[in-house]
Amino acid sequence: MLARAKVDSLANVRNLNLWGNDIHDVSVLSRLKNIEVLSLSVNRIASLKDFAQCPRLAELYLRKNDIVNLGELYYLQNLTNLRVL
Repeated sequence: MLARAKVDSLANVRNLNLWGNDIHDVSVLSRLKNIEVLSLSVNRIASLKDFAQCPRLAELYLRKNDIVNLGELYYLQNLTNLRVL
């Protein structure tokens, strides 16, 4: 992932596009403290819990994933910078 983001540390990643990579585990988000724009459309993500660890997140793209319960939005409630979902 670091090569794709063109940075030397996960903490430096600000914008990441992982569209269509069959991703289901996003626990690495706890290490992306400075992420601002994240595109994870067309994957297999079922929970938004790990996104709560990204306080600077402003844009989150998640179309065509496996989120079936709108209650998952609860995990995004403290992301005060989130403007695009």
